[in-house]
Amino acid sequence: MKTIKTVVALALLALAGSGFSAQKGLSPSIKAYYAKNDALTIKKDLKGVQKLYADTYTADFVSLGNPNKSGKVTTRSRAQEIATVAQAIPFIDKFAKFETRIDHVTLGTGTATIKTTSRVLMQTVADPSGKKHEISGSSTSEDLWVLVGGVWKMKSSKTITEDMKMDGQAIPSH
Repeated sequence: MKTIKTVVALALLALAGSGFSAQKGLSPSIKAYYAKNDALTIKKDLKGVQKLYADTYTADFVSLGNPNKSGKVTTRSRAQEIATVAQAIPFIDKFAKFETRIDHVTLGTGTATIKTTSRVLMQTVADPSGKKHEISGSSTSEDLWVLVGGVWKMKSSKTITEDMKMDGQAIPSH
């Protein structure tokens, strides 16, 4: 999942355990996070998304982007992820689609690694020339969840692939 929220911001500016097929044995609270994030994002509910991240991410959460051409990986903390959403939402006019699918789950002792695919289709607000742009794309990510005091929290999210287009033209990752 990781995401389209990061990919959108970039585009606009911008485990050990046994394997299970998607969602088998997965905590309902983890499943609910992805569904809630999709629903809040599609409604452009900035406060709701920020609260969801603050409540769900560990204090030491880290988001890892794809390496750029020189090999550098962009990292963001929980606070930076929350701020990224605030920067991106004003540039989005509407979402036609924002959905996350859980592809694979690996459960360990007190951990869950979730591989997801996210898809987005949205329209930007008009640029200074008055033109609105269509942004579409998909990304895959690997999210590490940990049990903290009996509650599942996301500790990290690593973008594995991303493919974004604006008005049908590829947008470079970095």
